[in-house]
Amino acid sequence: MKLFRYLLLMTAGLTLVHLHGQQETGFERKLDARDEAPAREFVESKENIDIKKKANNLEISGDVRFVWQNQHEKGEVLYVDGHRSGSNSDSFSPVIPFDADDYVKSRYRRLRGGDRVGRDQIPISFNNFNVKFSVRFKYDFDQTWSMAHLQFNNLAGTTSVNECNGFAPVFNEFGNDVVRFARVNREYLGKGSGFGQAINMRRAYIGHTLYAGDNSRLDMEVGRRQLDDLFMSEIQFNNYFDGVAFEYASAIDKFSDWYLTAGVFVVDQRVDHFAPVIEIGFLNILDSKIDVRYSFIDWRAKLCNRCFIFDPEGSKFEISQITLAYQMTPTICDYALPMELYGGFLVNTAATRNPFTSNKKANLGWYFDLYMGNVRKKGDWSFEFIYTAVQAQAVPDYDVCGVGRGNIMNNRLEDYLPGNFPQLSTQTISSGSSEINGYIPGQGNANFQGCLFDFLYAVTDNFSIDFSGEFSYALDKKIGGAHKYHSVEIEFLYAF
Repeated sequence: MKLFRYLLLMTAGLTLVHLHGQQETGFERKLDARDEAPAREFVESKENIDIKKKANNLEISGDVRFVWQNQHEKGEVLYVDGHRSGSNSDSFSPVIPFDADDYVKSRYRRLRGGDRVGRDQIPISFNNFNVKFSVRFKYDFDQTWSMAHLQFNNLAGTTSVNECNGFAPVFNEFGNDVVRFARVNREYLGKGSGFGQAINMRRAYIGHTLYAGDNSRLDMEVGRRQLDDLFMSEIQFNNYFDGVAFEYASAIDKFSDWYLTAGVFVVDQRVDHFAPVIEIGFLNILDSKIDVRYSFIDWRAKLCNRCFIFDPEGSKFEISQITLAYQMTPTICDYALPMELYGGFLVNTAATRNPFTSNKKANLGWYFDLYMGNVRKKGDWSFEFIYTAVQAQAVPDYDVCGVGRGNIMNNRLEDYLPGNFPQLSTQTISSGSSEINGYIPGQGNANFQGCLFDFLYAVTDNFSIDFSGEFSYALDKKIGGAHKYHSVEIEFLYAF
């Protein structure tokens, strides 16, 4: 009981962070924080229920992780961020000066380690260290349930001033008024990479059973979940589902169990952009242990985005995916080994030929997954192998999952540089009635094929070690140039 109270108080304290909606005013936030009387009385009535009664319906779990990842990446350096010299000048002055001829010749280079820097001009190493903590609360009672999942993910390192420059106030001779702010050079200070925030509300939703019959059930859930909680894929559904979902499950006698999940979620509330998604699945068809699933998600909204571009290329995704899975438990050396084989194929039917993809369609994706073993207690193990191939227009840059390609420079397929860059190629993009001239990088999180290996071993019932490795390379070098990525990772995980 003391543990529960401690976790509850700790979670409440850590979440008192000043995070607010970008569209709200201060007055709106005050109103939003104040419940009206009926809602306030309803919530307060639950405070009087004895904790012993709540414990019968309450589940608390969590995990602590320490992760080391060693990553290597090579690719084209497509541009260097900088500024224009002079208010009316067309010349471009990079932050890091370079010779145009040498730059073009050496665009394919190492992107991590040594003197390599990111878009923030801070060095990029081969190693990443993360400290993670998750806590989950679930309350299930009377055909209704609620789930909350908070994750704390911090970069490892000592805390100190990270900026290399800052500003200091300059006072007048009397010391009672600030005359100006002077730039302060902080390059010689000790530096660190650690911090103590980065709170992520991964899940917060409410569920209710609308109907329950002899062999069928209809549930509704509203709030925040992960897309891959509801829909299955190894190359998409890597984003939030902030909306409402309906889940219907039933059975067809002597054929299979089946389900239908459908929902709508918020993409960008500033422009009223919403996305529908649906998945239907037939499980253990004719007792063959074969599952078939089909899903469809529509990211496209024929409206202006927050940058006032109508029907932008980055949202032209109407994705259909079919997945097949086969489960078996072969006996190897008197050991029953659970195993699952599954794969999927998807197509983005909204893709169009455009300059970002060298005027061709690149809208297909496919994957294969082998999973064996099961980790529940001390001595258990599991192994997974995944092969994925994702063309440049198959999945939105912000929803790609699986092996990936590193993309430490955080480039996107639809990035471009307007203006005149004689040392680099230029193209013209048609956008509505206007034409945009600029160099088109053509990179992103998609346009790769690669493999992932993962081995998990349980040292105790609660403590396990996870070893994984992955590598990928550009699927089409004409889109964004040649690119290679590989990494190895060790994760120490304690779950309770």
